[in-house]
Amino acid sequence: MIENSWGDKKPLVAACLAPSNLQHPIVEENQPLLKGEKVRGLTNAEEDAIGLTKVVSLLLEKELKSKGGIYTKKEDWAPYLATDSLLIND
Repeated sequence: MIENSWGDKKPLVAACLAPSNLQHPIVEENQPLLKGEKVRGLTNAEEDAIGLTKVVSLLLEKELKSKGGIYTKKEDWAPYLATDSLLIND
């Protein structure tokens, strides 16, 4: 559970599809937790390549960007770790 992790200045790690859970939490001044943070997750192209775009309710890359996240990536399927502030995700 994310509760208090950000305010307590503890690192928050989100792996695989877990960044999708970070799109809803709100922090100071009613701003999304992800606003201005480097984030990553499955790219739109990766989701399309495995046929998820027709069955999932959201595209992770698109949603993370819509919440103000600074979406970073390498080429599709390449291992990559994004870190910023207290957020670490791969």
